Amino acid sequence: MVSGFSNYLYEFIGKHATVFPTKSVFTVFYGGGALPQKIVSVLYKDAMIFLDRKRQRAQELMETSFHHTNIKYLTLQGNGYGYRR
Repeated sequence: MVSGFSNYLYEFIGKHATVFPTKSVFTVFYGGGALPQKIVSVLYKDAMIFLDRKRQRAQELMETSFHHTNIKYLTLQGNGYGYRR
């Protein structure tokens, strides 16, 4: 299932994910400052069914401006977006 998700996104964003197994879950990691917005765009572009709170987070991400200098990864934390340099 995780590789299917990664392959699906690859068709749109042209980047392969790094997958990290952790106990009973997998983490899918994409590098790049603009990729979170591209991924959200792919997932919500023509969505007819979605959770309101997830859609709200997607809209917040799309409205956020990120500077592409030395960002290692972007994470969703609490009420905001975090990044590490």
